[in-house]
Amino acid sequence: MGKSFVEDPDMSVLFAAPLSEKKALCSRIHQFGVTVLSDRTGMIMMSALDCFDTPFHVGEALAREVKISLSGTAGWGIALGDVYENAFLSASIDAAERSGNQNLIAVIDQWVDVNRRHWKTRKEDEKRMSATTKVHFGSMAEE
Repeated sequence: MGKSFVEDPDMSVLFAAPLSEKKALCSRIHQFGVTVLSDRTGMIMMSALDCFDTPFHVGEALAREVKISLSGTAGWGIALGDVYENAFLSASIDAAERSGNQNLIAVIDQWVDVNRRHWKTRKEDEKRMSATTKVHFGSMAEE
């Protein structure tokens, strides 16, 4: 059996899921006795590397930070944007890993497995639709 999502997270699956699905998972996680210790938004400085590998500041970005407690184990999450669920789920994954709560890890893994299939299907559909619009710019002929 491979690693669980909690041990090796691919957050793109988590963040790409529909908000209604994330809200449902958050409700299930709250049933494990999670306490939200802090929930705040703020601006963070975004940095990137240019084509010469020189760091530069892109500007400020809105981020949401959530800190939770799961049976006394702290979890911390931050996500770009103002979506509470993204930061809360990140914090929950952190707390689940730290606490070793196998029941919570199983709930998260099961949810991710279902949503990963949906995510892959959406990505394949997008790729297929995008492929129909490709052309050679030199001749503007379709591929």
